[in-house]
Amino acid sequence: DDMPANFFAVRATPEGGAKQEFVLATPQSYSSANAALPEEREAHVSGHAIQRLQELPGIKGLTVTGTYPIATMSYDIPGFPVIVSLEASSPLIPHDPKNSALPCAIFNFAIHNPGTAAVTVDLLESQMNFVGWDGQTDCTSATTFPFWGGNVNTPFQTAALSGIEFSNGKVATDAEAFGTLAVAAINQPGVKVSVIASAASEQAIWDAFTASAATPFPTPPCPASPTGSSSAGAVQQSVTVPAGGSATVSFLLAWHFPNRGRNSSVGGNYDQILPARLGNMYNNWFEDATQVTAYVAANMQNLMGLTRSYTATVFGSSIPPELLDTAAGRLATMRSATMFWTEAGLVLGTEGNGCCPLNCSHVYGYTTLLERLYPELAKDMRVSDFVRNFDPSTGVSMRFGTGGWAIDGALASVIKTYLVVRQSDPEASWLPTVWANLKVQMEIIATKFDDGTGVIRVAQQNTYDTSMQGANTFIGSYYVTALRATAAMATLMQEPALAAQYTARAQESISNYERICWNQGYGYYTCLLYTSDAADEEDSVDLGGRRIIKKKKREKRLWMRVRKKEKNNERMIVQEE
Repeated sequence: DDMPANFFAVRATPEGGAKQEFVLATPQSYSSANAALPEEREAHVSGHAIQRLQELPGIKGLTVTGTYPIATMSYDIPGFPVIVSLEASSPLIPHDPKNSALPCAIFNFAIHNPGTAAVTVDLLESQMNFVGWDGQTDCTSATTFPFWGGNVNTPFQTAALSGIEFSNGKVATDAEAFGTLAVAAINQPGVKVSVIASAASEQAIWDAFTASAATPFPTPPCPASPTGSSSAGAVQQSVTVPAGGSATVSFLLAWHFPNRGRNSSVGGNYDQILPARLGNMYNNWFEDATQVTAYVAANMQNLMGLTRSYTATVFGSSIPPELLDTAAGRLATMRSATMFWTEAGLVLGTEGNGCCPLNCSHVYGYTTLLERLYPELAKDMRVSDFVRNFDPSTGVSMRFGTGGWAIDGALASVIKTYLVVRQSDPEASWLPTVWANLKVQMEIIATKFDDGTGVIRVAQQNTYDTSMQGANTFIGSYYVTALRATAAMATLMQEPALAAQYTARAQESISNYERICWNQGYGYYTCLLYTSDAADEEDSVDLGGRRIIKKKKREKRLWMRVRKKEKNNERMIVQEE
């Protein structure tokens, strides 16, 4: 919470009764001790959030139910005359990349009046005009900042929307900080929309809200803010809910920052591979944030209807909720800052938010969600693997053309190509785009790594950042699957001889890995491993739960045999050769 004045507030005024007003934030019991906790701790909260609730009236509590991408919040406000809940979401529709990549959030507030008298309810969304922000500075730590000044809040109204666009006229149009924000209410009969066009602080927003100082539309733009400062603005909706009745009001928050930069996104190692300005795919669809709100409002029923249908289908299954939550939550990574879709259509991703770029083959090999739910985006990643960055001497680049090669990543790229074909290319019309180099990659592995019996024993650089050697079912499983996938694609490409070759090699590989690695006495697979010279820096490396001691002298090779001792549950023995 590095930005002030971003909050929702509610007021309820029963017919003939006193009003009650709250910021929809909780709990007031948080203290500086919570702020001092590490950010990953459950009870951590920002210092500013604590300060806000010391200065403004918060609520007793709230309950959040997450069914990604929808979060439903129920607010606990004792003595409040209406029941308020919020559905917050950003549209997610499988096989519809555009409508799953909209730069917007949708907030649907449901209000129910269980009482015997009508209640007028006011809901407010406040937003700081942060255009120009460097994306790093804590803007709650001071009142002036060098990146602000020239910020303008412009109220707007159309037949469908009433809102505020936030901009900054002093930011250069080619700067990464250039862009617009918009907060808007979706107009509907019986709901009055008004605006607090500009306020210097969140306290000033709150004071205007409690004083009923919001003004009706139309309202002129505010003057540009002085150097070093910006301002907040808010949109307010007012509806009278009859006794026993219900109402729904919707807010939209949209953003449009067209100048995503290469270096800020992936670092400086890609200056010979990617342009300095990457941009965002949504630049092709919208010119500013107000256009985003207009599109969302015009398509609201379809966007939210299909998003709700997706979550109802996923979370309505008989799969245990813990597994559902884990699986569905992986889509959040795709829609977070970890991955991005450039203006030119490149699908790019790091290993983590700001960590370890770019399109790492052995990390993105873990998942199949993109292939299943957004195959058109997955196709672009395979084009990066087998066309843009393919090295004929080794194959799939481990990190988007900057070098390195990992056998699990290369094999995963083959497998994921077949998944894309199965999901969205039944006539094999796209497959020829990558087929020639995919065959080259498999030929390299089959001739330089396969020992001639379908088993890989030589050095196998992989996701554990070490190069294990010897027969093991980790790489073996990848290899068998890639062989079978290539055979299936060869059939689609009308290459029966190649299909037969890889089918036979897959069967041979299965038989030999089974013979070498299965231990009937233990009832599980074992593996014979030793580490390469590249992995001799530390005393040991953890390979998927198996502790393997590395050799300390390069000339001495330790063969590792992993087994389980029934008596003392020992996980490993080391046999020196």
